[in-house]
Amino acid sequence: MIKALIAVEPSGPPVHDIENTGAPDWFKDAERTKTSGLADVPLAYDPPLTGDAKLEFVRQDKADRSDLVQCWLQKEPAHRLPSLTRIPVVIISAEASYHAAYDHCTAAYLNQAGVRNTHIRLAEFGVHGNGHMMMIEKNSVAIAGVIAQWLERQHLRERQAGR
Repeated sequence: MIKALIAVEPSGPPVHDIENTGAPDWFKDAERTKTSGLADVPLAYDPPLTGDAKLEFVRQDKADRSDLVQCWLQKEPAHRLPSLTRIPVVIISAEASYHAAYDHCTAAYLNQAGVRNTHIRLAEFGVHGNGHMMMIEKNSVAIAGVIAQWLERQHLRERQAGR
């Protein structure tokens, strides 16, 4: 049984990988499309994708901030990911990582697919610096503390007892 998903800078963003281009635009979508939105492997969507059916995607008109990429989401009505709807999910993003520009898109994609999740930007919790390999940084214990606090707030023992 999966009790929770802790996604420390998960593969992303949804639909298209990002190419860093530098000023003035900074980001560009890679040409290849992730056929399942989050990945290139089939995912169990509801309604299911049968035959030649494919997910359709739309791009956010404008990025939420100038240092963030424009997100790709499913065209409405969105297919759901029912296998993940009852599992607490957290996405952890480090301040100085290349993921900082797009992990919010993974959170938005999951929300649209019916998967409630928490996106934690470590800087908002007072944990500064950090690149993608945060587990080997000097403040990795502080990062583990943020994750442990999130886990405690999920009351996983009570959830299991209530099943």
